[in-house]
Amino acid sequence: MLREQVIHSMKWVAFGKAITQIIRWSTTFLVIRLLVPSDYGVIAIADFFISFLWLFSIAGAGTAVIKSHDLTKESLGGFFTVILILNFFLFLLLWGSSGYIGGYYNNLDVTDVIAVSAFCFLIIAFHIIPSALIAKEMDFKKLAYIEIVSQLSGAFSTLYMAYLGMGFWALVYGQILRLLIMTLLSNIYSPMHVWPNLHLRKAKKMVLFGGTVSVESVVFHVYTQMDVAIAGLILATSEIGAYSVAMLVAAIPLSKIMPSVKQVAMPAYTKVNKDIKVVAKYCLKSQRIAMFLMVPIFFGLSSVANTLVTVVFENRWEGAIVPLTLLCLIMPLRASEELFSPALKATGKTGVLLTNTTIIFLIMLASILVGVRYGIDGLAMAWVCGFPVAFFLIVNRVTRTLGISFADYVRAIRMPFIIGLVMYGSVELVEIIMGGFSPLVVLITSIIVGAMVYVSVSWAFNRSVFQEVIQLRN
Repeated sequence: MLREQVIHSMKWVAFGKAITQIIRWSTTFLVIRLLVPSDYGVIAIADFFISFLWLFSIAGAGTAVIKSHDLTKESLGGFFTVILILNFFLFLLLWGSSGYIGGYYNNLDVTDVIAVSAFCFLIIAFHIIPSALIAKEMDFKKLAYIEIVSQLSGAFSTLYMAYLGMGFWALVYGQILRLLIMTLLSNIYSPMHVWPNLHLRKAKKMVLFGGTVSVESVVFHVYTQMDVAIAGLILATSEIGAYSVAMLVAAIPLSKIMPSVKQVAMPAYTKVNKDIKVVAKYCLKSQRIAMFLMVPIFFGLSSVANTLVTVVFENRWEGAIVPLTLLCLIMPLRASEELFSPALKATGKTGVLLTNTTIIFLIMLASILVGVRYGIDGLAMAWVCGFPVAFFLIVNRVTRTLGISFADYVRAIRMPFIIGLVMYGSVELVEIIMGGFSPLVVLITSIIVGAMVYVSVSWAFNRSVFQEVIQLRN
């Protein structure tokens, strides 16, 4: 029964994501062509502080509702009251500190972006519980519809405003419109409508669990975004913009696919969280399938980065080529690390999750402080050198916690990486042979050859996982 629910849910999530991401990726690339590196530099600096507080608002609250087995209108109402108070406080904190942050970076545009974006906290407070209740029932058909309408509204409005010459404000107002539509629809489709009340004691468990998850998410955000925050104090805004676009493109598969996987995985793991062997079994399976699908995407992006930037973004973004090439190489490891999160949360191992994230933060902080001295290429190299060290430390901890053999984990993911390297080499060979052709022809040929090599070699040497993916699709 659970298997059918998960597969049915994944189909709806995949359907929603397929539609939204095809259009969103297209509009994102068009927006990048319309804006300049300094526009993305302003947004990248402001986003570090906005997203930092954003996680206190949303990271743990929805998860707490999904995990709770004894929800009542009284407990949800008390929790809603806590959410409203918290988000109003975060709004005041961000709005009030915008001038100080902009002054610290000597950039008034950062001040204005932070001040306007602070109003998002007042909007999202009314979205958290309705969307969590829909996810708890695994009604991903409704969530897919909400995702499609809100994402497309935000994407097209951002593109239109960028076309009108509104610069970085196109990104800000597009995000606000997306949140408004998403919040409205989630309240319309929510299976239960909740009003705030003063039954705060009944919400205590959710508040404590959500608080722990929020702290872990904040540490996670800091380690993934501190490169921009640190570099913003040293490098030019245009350099930060080029680096942030490289990170944006490198993380597109991660940021667009992983939330969908975790969205389904969390309620699914919660249903079987009393049987750790079942959790371990599905955790390994998710790692095996995810790496099979994601390694070729990331390695493929890395191998064609030079040609891709030239064809899609034009020459003014050439500073993003080296960072994009390097960052894509470590993205499969980041995806694997994130896949452990739903299993740990569902089994109540949030302390392990927090410790793991702290380990990554400390290692990456040291690596970034060294790398930033060498510009944005050094920042990207800091990820390549630092993250694998942290990754293998935390994987060793997670596998012990979930009762998974470390050797079984390595066996589950090793073949996609080996085959991915073979694919990478074939693409590099294509680019050498076709050096005299137009960049667009080289890009298309490289993608076709890379895909053919990965599929054919996987069929020959990793057929069991290949068939597993086909069976999942059917």
